[in-house]
Amino acid sequence: MAKAKTRARSWILRGLLFVLLLVIGVAGAGALWFRTNILADLPAVDSLDSWRPATACQILSADGEPLDRFYVERRIWVPIDELPDHVVETFVASEDRRFWEHDGVDYPGILRAVFANWKAGRTVQGGSTITQQVVKNSLVGNQRSYVRKLKEAVLARRLEQRLGKRRILELYLNLIALGSGNYGVEAASQDYFGRSARELDLGQAALLAGLVPAPSRWSPWANPEGAARRREVVLRTLVREGLSTPEAAALFLDEPVALPRVGGKAIPAAAYVTVVRREVRRLFGDEEAATRGLVVRSAVDPKVQAVAEQAVRDALDAHAARKPGSPPAEGAAVALENATGRVIAVVGGRESTLEGFVRAVRGTRQPGSSFKPYVYGSALMGGMTQMTTVVDGPLSLPAGGGAVWSPKNYGGGYAGALSLRSAMARSLNTVAVRLILDRTPKEVARLAKAMGVRTPLRVDPTIALGSSEVTPLDQALGYATIARMGVPTEPVWIDSVEDAQGGLLGKAGDAVQMGDHTVKLPGGPLERAMPAGVAYELADMMRGVVESGTARRAWDPRFDRAGKTGTTNGFQDAWFVGFTPRWTVAVWVGADGTGSLGDGETGGKVALPAWLTIVAALGEEEGERLPVPPEAVLWKQDGRWLGFDRANPPKGVEVGTGALPEW
Repeated sequence: MAKAKTRARSWILRGLLFVLLLVIGVAGAGALWFRTNILADLPAVDSLDSWRPATACQILSADGEPLDRFYVERRIWVPIDELPDHVVETFVASEDRRFWEHDGVDYPGILRAVFANWKAGRTVQGGSTITQQVVKNSLVGNQRSYVRKLKEAVLARRLEQRLGKRRILELYLNLIALGSGNYGVEAASQDYFGRSARELDLGQAALLAGLVPAPSRWSPWANPEGAARRREVVLRTLVREGLSTPEAAALFLDEPVALPRVGGKAIPAAAYVTVVRREVRRLFGDEEAATRGLVVRSAVDPKVQAVAEQAVRDALDAHAARKPGSPPAEGAAVALENATGRVIAVVGGRESTLEGFVRAVRGTRQPGSSFKPYVYGSALMGGMTQMTTVVDGPLSLPAGGGAVWSPKNYGGGYAGALSLRSAMARSLNTVAVRLILDRTPKEVARLAKAMGVRTPLRVDPTIALGSSEVTPLDQALGYATIARMGVPTEPVWIDSVEDAQGGLLGKAGDAVQMGDHTVKLPGGPLERAMPAGVAYELADMMRGVVESGTARRAWDPRFDRAGKTGTTNGFQDAWFVGFTPRWTVAVWVGADGTGSLGDGETGGKVALPAWLTIVAALGEEEGERLPVPPEAVLWKQDGRWLGFDRANPPKGVEVGTGALPEW
């Protein structure tokens, strides 16, 4: 009997030892598996110290008015400290009521979810905390597997130790999907309620929090009834958690779930926004531009932009009324500030669409006589003055293939001998051709490029009459160089760029560090294109175009204006480009393709009225004049002061100080 008991105890001990060894083996294998499959390749949570999800780029006007945003995910970052407490607590109560108590994983919550799902026979409740949701969306992805859930739990605890509760909440509130393509509370609030998340009331916060489990299904735009039911569920939760009284919650039950959506609303300044979008992508790259949360303050003045758009439409309507049945005309305009190169307004066509074709920047058209200032500027640089005598008479040139080219003046007839100033004012074609033959087409093309014409030019004598296509932006930049006394400037579309935290990255002309590379924001002067004295003399000649030439409609003795009209063969294109002491504006009107505007539809008739309207919106100061540089000299002739390059004044001119006399 004793031996039997001894053997039994021995077998029991052996069994216990086996079980113990088995448990130790399983635990060891489990620990090894856990280290190998869970802990070995976990991402570092410190990567979230300064991490932000893909955040939309915002484009503002010069005065800070929101114009546009573009994105991979429509998200606008908002700091948690700028959100009302009830917004934060509503999401906590709805999604993770023990958030302030657990260490990243809510174990009782997991058990409750398992029991509820088992009882229902389907998934009706989730066990993930807010911290786990941040980990899932930023570090481990949303693959359905136990391995991913275990990694998520480990990382959630580490993340709480690393970042703390409020930083995790900030990430969460800016990360979550909230339906209709919105990510984060700020984008959703602006879309659904037309206000910032900083201004949400309790009912609106409850509605957004209610969308989290199924944002696409319960979006207010897709399912307003479902969104209202979810709002009610969250409001009842707030009452149960003591965060609202029943009476206060009841006030929001019958509120509209979202503002009515206005379909087909035009985007303000669509052409300008399109250019800025492309500029941002060119500078920073497509991904960086659309995901880094940049805040881009553009140079556009919304009021001037609206006036410019209407001015071009009015010019097109006036043309249609004069020429019924003619091909529909299109138009474009650019307005920029001389001192800085800031583009104040741009018109891309009668009706511009976002990411559409912006004629002012990309539409190349023959400039006609509006190209002649480059020809005359080259002649002045070669030693002529505006009082040099030139001959307007018949001229024939070989055009290749045995043909002969005989440039003629608009309206016919020849003026004979006259001054260079008069020839420009009357826009005489044969004089321009004689000048370019003297200076060579290559030299004129070189000067035009130095002054701001970016479109490649054909190098032959016909460019004297504007045969080689340019853009309105080319012309605005070239003419601004004259107003700037010979110093060209880069066009400035972007005044400044800020990061998502509101920190200034740079202003126009600055170098901006973006990741591991540096980019320069366009802005600032370029290499001088012509001497200041030559530029002033050329500007004075272009005053003559306004005072007594083809642009007499622009003449007003109160203001200092200069410019040049342009009309191409067959009246296909009509231009007026001009400047004041502060502004340069280029306007083009024409029929897309090769259609004609109709006989007599010249730059002075078609384009100049829009120019006058735009300049009036920009503003002119009565009596303000272009500054006379020290390199220029003034000569009074027939009661009028004329400007000359000091280095080469006409004979008989007394070289004075160059100071501006009384006009």
